[in-house]
Amino acid sequence: MTGAVLREAMSRHQMGQIAEAKRLYGEVLREDPKQLDALCYLALLHTRQSEKPEADKLASTALAQDLPTPQLNYNLGVVLQMLERHGDALACFNKALALKPGYFEALVHKGISHFAQQHYAGSLSAYEAALEIRPQEAGLWLNKGNAHLWLMQGEDALECYGKALNINPKFAEGHEAMANALLGLGRYKEAIASYDSALQLKTGTAGLWCNRGIALLRLKAREDALVSFDNALRLDPHFAQALFQRANALSELQRYSEALASLDAAIARDSHIADFHVSRGAAFAGLAQREEALACYEQALALNPDCAEAYVNRGTLRFEAGDYRGAAADYERALAIYPSFPYIRGQLAHYRMYCGDWRELENDRTQIDAGLIAAQPVILPFTATTILTSPAAQARCARLWAKREWPENPPPLWNGEAYRHERIRIAYLSA
Repeated sequence: MTGAVLREAMSRHQMGQIAEAKRLYGEVLREDPKQLDALCYLALLHTRQSEKPEADKLASTALAQDLPTPQLNYNLGVVLQMLERHGDALACFNKALALKPGYFEALVHKGISHFAQQHYAGSLSAYEAALEIRPQEAGLWLNKGNAHLWLMQGEDALECYGKALNINPKFAEGHEAMANALLGLGRYKEAIASYDSALQLKTGTAGLWCNRGIALLRLKAREDALVSFDNALRLDPHFAQALFQRANALSELQRYSEALASLDAAIARDSHIADFHVSRGAAFAGLAQREEALACYEQALALNPDCAEAYVNRGTLRFEAGDYRGAAADYERALAIYPSFPYIRGQLAHYRMYCGDWRELENDRTQIDAGLIAAQPVILPFTATTILTSPAAQARCARLWAKREWPENPPPLWNGEAYRHERIRIAYLSA
């Protein structure tokens, strides 16, 4: 009797008759509370309908038993994964694989649970094993690339995303992942091309437009970045990150009042992000409203005491007000938090000189020279003339600064083509 009801329940389940399937699974469990198939499948249905307490109770009952088949272990693992009980899910997937080595679906879900637990090496191992079985699965190459990315293996991640796109050139998520990896690696022009490819396939995605705008902003293409941020906000007017990045672009264009309006909207959506308050302070500083700027930096530090940019910006205001010791103290704190913050080491050495503190000067010079040799932005050109004694080091500093400030030349408006038109056009240019 129970077997017939279970078969009917599974049939209704497969046909999408969820309410009837749930009723029949329940009937089976009233007869046999430990019937494993009914426990697993009913738990799965409860999970998919966001009925987590019921699903959790059923899954725990099943987990307490010895599941004899790979399929049952896999099914229960999927339920536990959906309930975010990843440790228990991994135990089920491992048992399924012990019973059935090379169980493809178990390997894939094992990788997912490892990734959710931030066990990226374990995730990578599971995906590699799955790819040995099915090397033409574009989604698996994407997942493997994501694991590489979190392991700080950017080039390996790009290789995986490339393989995913070779398998499926219209894989929008592959283009997006490629673009995000390129953005993180500082290859902004390539990132924009990948975002454009993704947007051809996913036009209504605000996050893609926002990230495209960030890449453009890093290239100092501020007006173009604004267009991307505005496109993101047309799709999602309350997208706090797009409002924030839009404000940064406006501040770089010295449109500080507009930047403040955008930041106020971002903070209205989420007031607990320190970076929003830092940017708001920078906009106030651009309007020469020093007290308002300082209040923003204090708010940022209250939210995140390790916000290096807030210390740097507050230190700059203190220096401008003649508080050289306060400025140096803020820069020292920022350097301890974020040693690679652009130009911070050189500015700190400069501020110490204003305090009459020469004790660290030789060490600062050594660190700055090493940074310049490694092509790192450690000092500003005019500051370098007061600290560095080597003309070669000063020249290296100027070249690095220019490359950072103007990362790529914009495309020329004219490439020397012969102009042909029925009318001659004459222009007068004056500089």
